[in-house]
Amino acid sequence: MSQPDSDRLPTDTERHPLLSDAGAALLRAMREHPSAPPFNAACGDRLDHQGLAAVAAYDALVQQAPPRWAPDGLPDWLPTWLARTLPRTRAARGWPTGLTLAQLPSSDRADLTHDITAHVPEDLPLDRLVVHQTFGSTGHRLTLPWTPEACAMYLPLLRRALAMVDVPLPPLPGRVGVLLACWQARTVVVASVASALGEAGFLKLNLHPQSWRQPGDCVDYLQWANPWLITGDPLSFHELLRLAPKIRPAALVSSSMALSPALARDLRDGFGCPVVDLYSLNETGPIAARDACTEGPWTLLQPQLYVEVLGEDDQPLPPGHWGELTVTGGFDPYLPLLRYRTGDQARLQWRGQLPGIAALQGRAPVLFRDHAGQLVNNIDISVALKPLPLRRFSLRQYADDRLELALDQLEYTDPARAILQRCLGALPLQVLALPEGDKVPQFWREQA
Repeated sequence: MSQPDSDRLPTDTERHPLLSDAGAALLRAMREHPSAPPFNAACGDRLDHQGLAAVAAYDALVQQAPPRWAPDGLPDWLPTWLARTLPRTRAARGWPTGLTLAQLPSSDRADLTHDITAHVPEDLPLDRLVVHQTFGSTGHRLTLPWTPEACAMYLPLLRRALAMVDVPLPPLPGRVGVLLACWQARTVVVASVASALGEAGFLKLNLHPQSWRQPGDCVDYLQWANPWLITGDPLSFHELLRLAPKIRPAALVSSSMALSPALARDLRDGFGCPVVDLYSLNETGPIAARDACTEGPWTLLQPQLYVEVLGEDDQPLPPGHWGELTVTGGFDPYLPLLRYRTGDQARLQWRGQLPGIAALQGRAPVLFRDHAGQLVNNIDISVALKPLPLRRFSLRQYADDRLELALDQLEYTDPARAILQRCLGALPLQVLALPEGDKVPQFWREQA
């Protein structure tokens, strides 16, 4: 009796159920271009007709129903959402019935890391689950449950963010629609097509020189791809400016790390297009956006994500007071967030019943210096430490380049030391016990 081929990789048509001949041709062209990088992964949106219709319905909601509630009120959808959600997860099952939102305890990344399944509604099927592993800046690696539809719902939120700078995101068949640019020593490099964008091409590229066969390939491939939209972070956009490919994207969208207005203006002038600063978490998807060349407030994007600012006692702070951004709701049915603390500080302000975020203090990128004086992205260090089951860690580099690693599991001292030596070379390293507590800054570098 033959055994099922459980190790067989999916085909392109399995990854893309709606793949047309034209979409397949674009996929081949992106993969087989002479200057293409060595793609090390393959993925697809896995959307069928029903899923595509769900994304279109969410798109209509996003464009037509901006987040709305009064400073002293709640959005209309929230009470029903709470009543439907609370009985369905193990995390909330023991709570008394009839609690108001303000009576619920807050949660954070450590709660999700401890037991993500306790926060997933138990009545949902698992046959279309998409699992995503993320590396955060709070010291907690996290595995997140998604669906193909929820993954594709990033596009409507991007479309609304781009509308703020008068840039459309139309269907773009036959061309590269979105390029996600990274700058890391190692990361996933992939070519795909997006059914929800008319089978436009999607590329995730690493601009780091180690990711390309020949020195000139990166610029050649970027110029051939000529993407409509480029997303990335300040590190990858800084490298994009240095490479200076002759491309004219409709817009650049920066997320993940704090983007300075000065770098945003350099990007705007260098590529002749608007630059959008996107506030987004892996747990939530895009939350808010603004024109990156301004110091203005952030516009909320998700029609069913309630945002409040909490103090340390879990009580909401009055409008205009600075505290921790906390969210409830979201568009991922497998991760309904309940007063989820983002780890970022800000205040809320209103225009009528339209709330927005002001004075956002997000997470800045951290660049370490290795023994040869070369800069190393903190994400590369997170990835290198992935094989170790670390609950929390904190890595600091002082102005004289010596390192200090704090762990709450000192039994991993030797392997962690070996990994850091591979990443950063033979720098002085002290390993300490991490004090008890919750959140710690994962990466920190002292300025000279």
